[in-house]
Amino acid sequence: EDKAEVAQTVASGDAELIENIRNTELIRRKALDVQAKREIDLARQNIASEEYDEAVRHYGLALKLLNDRQSSKDLRKECDLGIAEGLYRAALQEYDLGRRELAYKRIQQAIDMRHPKARRVLELWNAEASGAEKTSDVTDNLHRQNDADYKKDREQIRRHLRRSSQYLAVMDLNKAA
Repeated sequence: EDKAEVAQTVASGDAELIENIRNTELIRRKALDVQAKREIDLARQNIASEEYDEAVRHYGLALKLLNDRQSSKDLRKECDLGIAEGLYRAALQEYDLGRRELAYKRIQQAIDMRHPKARRVLELWNAEASGAEKTSDVTDNLHRQNDADYKKDREQIRRHLRRSSQYLAVMDLNKAA
C-alpha cells in the first residue's frame, strides 16, 4: 500500500517533470547510439584506407559512447574486435616500416586485446630477432670453399645435376635419379 501511495503522489505532483526527464534520457541515449554508429563507420573506413591508428581511436570512442544494453552488445563486440585488429595491423605496418619498438608495443596491445594472430606474429618476430643475433662470422665457412676435397665434391655434384637435368629433359626418369 505504501508504494502505491508514493506512486500516486509522484504521479499526481511531478508526472510532467518525470515524463520530461524520461524523454530527455531517451533522446540522449539515441544521440549517443547515433554518434557511436558514426564513429564505427569512420573506423571501418579508416581500416579500409589502412589508417589503423585512427581506426583504433574511433573504435575506442564508439566503445565509450555505447552502453551495456543488450541492443548494443554486437556493436561493443565489433569495437573490441576492431581495436584488436587495428592494433595488429598497425603493428605489422610499423614493423614493415622498420619501427620495431613501436611495432612490439602495438603487437603486445593486440595480444592484450586477444587478437587471434598477434601472439604468433610476436613469436615469429622474436625468433627472427634471435636468429639475426645468432648469425655468426662466416670466415669459418670461407676456408672450406678453397679446400681441394670441397672443390672436387662440388664438381662431381654439378656434373650429376647436369646429367640429371638432361635425363629429365628427355623424360628418362629412371636414370635421372
